Parts: sequence; C-alpha cells; structure tokens
Amino acid sequence: ARVNASQSSSSQLIPGAVSTRACGRSDMQALYGRIPSCLVIRAVNRHTPLLNMVDSTSKKVIVTGGAGYVGSHAALELMRAGHQVTVIDTLERGSAAVIDRLRSQGTIEFIHGDCGDPSILPSALEGMDAVMHFAAYAKIDESVKFPELYEKNNVGVTHQLLESAIDQGVASFMLSSTCAVYGSPSDTTRPVTEESPLSAANPYGQSKIRAENILRTAAEEGRSSAGVLRYFNVLGSDEQGVLKEPIEEPRLVSACIQ
Repeated sequence: ARVNASQSSSSQLIPGAVSTRACGRSDMQALYGRIPSCLVIRAVNRHTPLLNMVDSTSKKVIVTGGAGYVGSHAALELMRAGHQVTVIDTLERGSAAVIDRLRSQGTIEFIHGDCGDPSILPSALEGMDAVMHFAAYAKIDESVKFPELYEKNNVGVTHQLLESAIDQGVASFMLSSTCAVYGSPSDTTRPVTEESPLSAANPYGQSKIRAENILRTAAEEGRSSAGVLRYFNVLGSDEQGVLKEPIEEPRLVSACIQ
C-alpha cells in the first residue's frame, strides 16, 4: 500500500485538481508527510500556474486556523518540508500551546487575528505563494442552533480571504472542507466519491458547500488555482508526537476509549 497523488479529471468541484489518496491503515504516517502535496492545484481553465509544494523550492504559505487540530498538523509538515509558514488564528478555538509546540520545531510566524479581517489581510498575505484555509466553525449541533454564525465564519470569511488573496497575487488557495457536504449517503450510493451528489443535512455542511462554490467560481473565472480537502474521520497525532489530540475535545479514537 502507498500514497498516490492522482489527477481526478471528473472531480465535481474542480476538474483536474490533484488529490492525495491513502491506501491502507499503514499509510497514516505517510499521509501526514504528504499533506504539502495537496497544494499541487490547477484551475479549471488550466492557464493559472501550478504550485507544487513537494519541489525543492521553499514556498511562503499562510495557514489559517493553524492553532487548531488539522491546521497545526499541516503547518508542522510544511515546516518540516522547508517551507516558510505563517499561522493566523484568533485562538478562539485554537490553542496558544499549539503555537508554542510549533515554535519548538523551527521558525514560524504567528499572527493573532481574524483571517476575515480586511484591515490585516493585505500585510498578512503580501508575498505569500499559497493559502491553506483551515479556520472555521465545525460543530454540527452548534450550527443547527446558530446557523448565522456558520454563514458568517465559514462562508463570509472564506469569501473575504479569497478575494484578499487574489488582490495580493497569491497563486493558490486550499480550502479545508468536510464529508458533511455529502449528508447521509444511503447504502445504494456508497462508497462516497468526489462525484457523489452533495446533500448536506445541516447548516455546517451547507456552509462548506457554499464556501466550495465560491472557490469554484474563482477557479472557473481563472482568478485563482483552488483545491478542496473533504475529511472524514481525522484522528491521532504526528509521527513524532509533537502535536497531540486536544484533551478537552478528544477525537474519534480517544472518545471511544473514554
């Protein structure tokens, strides 16, 4: 079993986008090591430049929500791959301790702020090669109670960040999405693939569909190279144990053990 980066010419979101696929449980460590390759992204019209994060050239990448669980792991692997990483996070749901752990592994710039704040985005995005956008609200129950918060934070902020990135000439934009965009597939529609219909059953999933569509429009217009990662169950820590699952909100395996 191995990790393959393959072109998906029939992707429902962005035809031609490169996806990273893991084959088998033994590939979990390898998948962490390949997170940067998710930024090999192509826009629909094929004229915007590719950004290959696994080449020998160091890139400048801004990671929103980098003090959170998935975002911090992405930031760590980018650092290990020799890229220049800037994390922007409000710390509302992220952790300052995570930033300290990242700093223990090398040089990283941290901006304590909102990635949807137009007053700080121009300077934060200046000179960047790519945006990896992990900052979002991601609780289904909460989204049902407060759908307007999810519209603002997951859709509005994504739109503001993307437009600011385009204005600053940032070549590539990656959105952290979710399997919740698929809703609850029936037995007849499994397994779920990128071509599966999107049918979110809650405001959280619906907000991510709208955010994806914002990126799709920008890509189709040739204004940005864009890619989307749709996660299912994300769990565990990095191979060296630098970053750990949040104790206050344990992930799948931890929750089952407890």
